[in-house]
Amino acid sequence: MFKSIIVLCVLALAIPAYAYRPPTSTDKSAVMNSDTVATDVAGYLYGIICANDGSNNWTLDLHNDDGTATAAAAKLIPSMVQTTSATNRFSSIGFETPLEYDTGVWFNVTGDTPGSCIIYYREK
Repeated sequence: MFKSIIVLCVLALAIPAYAYRPPTSTDKSAVMNSDTVATDVAGYLYGIICANDGSNNWTLDLHNDDGTATAAAAKLIPSMVQTTSATNRFSSIGFETPLEYDTGVWFNVTGDTPGSCIIYYREK
């Protein structure tokens, strides 16, 4: 009898463990290397990783996509400058608290882009 109660208690504790699904910090990503809309729905920005081949300087601006895909839209973060460097070819930004955006994310790249960026986001 006592063993049956212990087994039932263990099973009762195991059921919530199987039902629990931990939240994912990001469920979408987009690879960009030119001016383009990454997503056109509201959501949360979790981070950006940029890779550069070191041959040219270029600047990345992320804007809240207002449907116009122009630099006049509100910036989500300050400009990320990718410099010519033989050793520093990666840069990243991560947000401990996700950055909320209202209408989407638009990439604005200035200069030659011999590289690419990946953004990590989750839609609302």
